[in-house]
Amino acid sequence: MSTIGDTADASSDESAKSRPWDLRARLFILVLLAILPALAIQAYNEIELKRSREAEVRVDALRLAKFASGELDRIVENGHGLLVAFANLPAVRNQDASECSAYAAALNKAFPKYVALGATDLDGRVFCSSVPITPEASATDRWFFKEAIQNRNFVVGDYTIGRIVRKPILPLVLPFSGIEGSVRGIVYLSLDIDWLAEYFQGRREINKDATLSIADRNGVILVRLPDTSRYVGTKFAAVYDRYIFAKEPGTAEIVGVDGITRILGYAPLQYPPSGLYVGVGLTTATAFAAVNEASKAGFIMIAAGLGFGLLLAWLGGRYFISRPIGKLVEASEHWRRGDFAARAGLSQGHSEIAQLGRTFDSMAGALHRQQQDNAALLATLENRVLERTQTLEAAQAELKEANAGLERQTRELRSEMDRREQAEEALRHLQKIEALGQLTGGVAHDFNNLLQVILGSLDGAYRRLAQGGSITAANGWEQIRPAIRSAERAAVLTQQLLAFARRQPLSPQTLDLNRLVAGMSELLRRTLGEAIAIQTVLAGGLWTISADSGQLENAIINLALNARDAMPDGGRLTIETANTFLDDAYARNHEEVVAGQYVLLAITDNGTGMTKEVLGQAFDPFFTTKEVGQGTGLGLSQVYGFIKQSGGHIKAYSEPGQGTTVKMYLPRLPLTDIAGEIASDVIDTPSRTSRAEMILVVEDEPDVRDSTAGMLEELGYSVLTAADGHAALRLLADYPEIRLLFTDVGLPGGLNGRQLADAARDARPDLLVLYTTGYARNAIVHNGMLDPGVELMVKPFTYAALAAKLRAML
Repeated sequence: MSTIGDTADASSDESAKSRPWDLRARLFILVLLAILPALAIQAYNEIELKRSREAEVRVDALRLAKFASGELDRIVENGHGLLVAFANLPAVRNQDASECSAYAAALNKAFPKYVALGATDLDGRVFCSSVPITPEASATDRWFFKEAIQNRNFVVGDYTIGRIVRKPILPLVLPFSGIEGSVRGIVYLSLDIDWLAEYFQGRREINKDATLSIADRNGVILVRLPDTSRYVGTKFAAVYDRYIFAKEPGTAEIVGVDGITRILGYAPLQYPPSGLYVGVGLTTATAFAAVNEASKAGFIMIAAGLGFGLLLAWLGGRYFISRPIGKLVEASEHWRRGDFAARAGLSQGHSEIAQLGRTFDSMAGALHRQQQDNAALLATLENRVLERTQTLEAAQAELKEANAGLERQTRELRSEMDRREQAEEALRHLQKIEALGQLTGGVAHDFNNLLQVILGSLDGAYRRLAQGGSITAANGWEQIRPAIRSAERAAVLTQQLLAFARRQPLSPQTLDLNRLVAGMSELLRRTLGEAIAIQTVLAGGLWTISADSGQLENAIINLALNARDAMPDGGRLTIETANTFLDDAYARNHEEVVAGQYVLLAITDNGTGMTKEVLGQAFDPFFTTKEVGQGTGLGLSQVYGFIKQSGGHIKAYSEPGQGTTVKMYLPRLPLTDIAGEIASDVIDTPSRTSRAEMILVVEDEPDVRDSTAGMLEELGYSVLTAADGHAALRLLADYPEIRLLFTDVGLPGGLNGRQLADAARDARPDLLVLYTTGYARNAIVHNGMLDPGVELMVKPFTYAALAAKLRAML
């Protein structure tokens, strides 16, 4: 026993010694947490400094590129002016070889940056030159010679090894006319590329850390500072083409031909459109050196502050925490052994630990007194315990017998509850199977009928065409038309099923329900016929709602048609609106109802009514009491799904012979959410299309893509197609004339339709986007509602619907 006690004491001592260190470790952690905001601020400042510096570097690079481009413009312009003067000399116009060569030599001496100056006739033969020439010298095969003669314009050539001077040159050519005014040949200047490199090498505006590149229309390097001799005559890689052939100045971060990362400023020459490119690159390492040094100094200061704070925490923790807690731990060990005469001795000081020590000392004194009182009381309690033990043993025997009976009853009750739960679960499973069977059977029945018509019609048309026949609007169209009608009915059936499942994409807007009902009165009268009297009771001061107006109109028409069928001999249809409130008691008794303010739309007929059993299934899909072929059984289920998806509630009341009332409750739109004017039901008719508009169709299914492209081409649009988002982005970059992107929502390749549209609009903010899908997905639909500003065509769509949609957008 003593060994066990000694082991426990040793363990307790070790634990006691570790506790001050635990507290100091937590203090260190607090200091570290306190320094984190400073680290975050330093990191944020570093990021902002780098962003600011990058912007400055880009501005500087573009400025230097424009400066260099302007200098090169001036050099080309001076060469042009010299050629104009030279072309108008009588010696050139009369093709006087000796006098012309003398003039050319004098001009060449005055302008040493040109290594050669001269003229050729229309056959390309050099008859005038500032330097000696060989008899066979000819420019006939030079493209710039042909272009200058053909277009009668000044032409800047490309990197060329001169046939006369035998060194790299940049030729400048201009056609000249004879005395009679017709073109007789060209005059030319050979700009020394070495002189061009030396000229820019001496420009102080371009600092020693910058690189300067000048390339011709083919991407061949004319000047590349520094190390121009290493790169001159070589061609830029294709990755730089977007900068070399850019039409406007700009900046970009690139890896240069020497493998160093730089901020590039680039600018094409503007006088004349010469095909020359100028780029100035500023090394990122040099540009961000000051920022990096500042960041390094900031982090060093934070680290120094952290070290100083940890040192203070260690010293303060040792003096103010470790020592007093050690005394408390030592006194606690005495108290644990029963020695309540020991004291912590922390009477001095006003700290929390000193107050805790005095409290513990006071508690030890009270426990010492209690220990003495307990010893006296223990002697008298032993006899009482013996008496009570005997009494408890007798009571325990009685209780044990009673518990045995209770356990038997509990087992029987639990067994009965298990049997009932199994029976209820089996019943729920059968009900789900029955509902699923009814839905599956209804879908299979209707779709098989529709597919039979489509397949039979198309098969008949195929046989007719295979036998050499033809199908026109006047002959054979009756074989195609049933397939189109069945396909349209299949699309309606799909939309009805999506409505019941609350998966149709809704486009809610602020509505005045009274205005909507009043606007439908004439439509309802024409639809229901003269035998049905329509009465409207519209409440004054009716609250506004937010709902999809088209779907709400469909719901009213569906209910009105059901009411008409219930009144075969005529009757009265009443449409009523009112403001109402559904309280908590009503919400508790009806699933998915939230208590609050609602706008009521009630439709009542005085027809045949429904039994309680029929009323219970009225909103189930494919449930109908009509004769076969008289209805799909999806009308009321579609209304039910639309109201639920709109956040509302629907309830039907009916008795046989007493008629039926269907009440639809739509949530009131708060005043703070009402923005702009209430939606009008007047839609402008779009004008006909302009035949020059280009549309990009993105669809991964080849047949759907070809069909859609065919419709658009028939409508007169210019059409491009792509099978995925990456191909579409490449086409958008290559064809800036694309006005509208028509894309499927679901696309392969890791880039869906929404992501494609966002990426396209980053580069083309003016690009119009029209989505299409067979089933609305989360990319453009959230909580059953279309995202704001989204335009959508739900598959399948018709030629007329597509034409109207595109005209409304374009």
